[in-house]
Amino acid sequence: MTIKTISRREPPAFVALVVFAAFIVTAAVARAGDVAGSHDNPLVGRFQGSTIIRYQQRAFDQYKLITKKVTHYGGLGKNPDVAQTLEGKVTRITYAVPAGHSTFEVQSAYETALKNNGFKVLFQCSDAACGGRDFNNVVVPYNSQFGDNYEDQRYIAARLSRSQGDVYASIYTARNTTGGGSDHNAIYTQVNVIEIKPQTSKVVVVKAAQMAQRITASGRVALYGVYFDSGKAVLKPTSKPTLNQIAKLLREHSDWKILVVGHTDNQGGFEYNIKLSKRRAEAVVNALVKHYGIARDCLKPWGDGYTAPTAPNDSAADRAKNRRVELVREQ
Repeated sequence: MTIKTISRREPPAFVALVVFAAFIVTAAVARAGDVAGSHDNPLVGRFQGSTIIRYQQRAFDQYKLITKKVTHYGGLGKNPDVAQTLEGKVTRITYAVPAGHSTFEVQSAYETALKNNGFKVLFQCSDAACGGRDFNNVVVPYNSQFGDNYEDQRYIAARLSRSQGDVYASIYTARNTTGGGSDHNAIYTQVNVIEIKPQTSKVVVVKAAQMAQRITASGRVALYGVYFDSGKAVLKPTSKPTLNQIAKLLREHSDWKILVVGHTDNQGGFEYNIKLSKRRAEAVVNALVKHYGIARDCLKPWGDGYTAPTAPNDSAADRAKNRRVELVREQ
């Protein structure tokens, strides 16, 4: 079965039919002219006649989904509150749209396809409502087809809720107003799909005795078994085994005063991460006091943000090493 395309030029009933066909496809087939190894995402499809010119897929990575108007030029670092951090399988597809179409037509077709496939629109905008040049600067920073082409741009961010894991999609379509030759006024679409799936944990729970040994030897112990959703400070149930061991440690060493220190990666602004790491440390302290009966005056929460990395923040694997909670003996 081949993947069907989407087009606003077809009658509404036929559009619904081909969208449904795209939804149930399990094997995506490349088309003539597409870059080697590429294919459509079956939940999104492609605009009729488009060609894949760039394709990238990572089994597990972070992705910043823009859900608000961008107000500052210079990347997401200067707009820390406009994006939602996601983690999972990330697919990035760049399409060249055939001549004779408008960005409105292309984006409307994608919007119809997303909605018919069960997606809910989280944010959509066009031109100045997106943030003009500021938005264009952050939405596809690595792709030259979209650079400084913000006079005719449209964007949709959407989410599909499903039992096996939510799926997010961002669709960005822009007309190339700065390129010359055949590229001038050409339309390109960036389709990014993020399939939420927790990374298989390879963390071995550190036992209380091991924590005590490391704290005695170096004054601190780094723990990777304390889990939070991206950008949030609510402990996940999978944190319980590590919390059990922390509580056991503190009962066996009731005379210790412990700093509970949160650490993040460098995704987002400095102040944002300082506050997030502090809230996460507070969540650990609150859980130990409320559910394990640990005396609050033995614990002090603190947040270091990304000021003390253990690895470069250049990849998802290394960023995961920097997201941790440390127990530091105060006295």
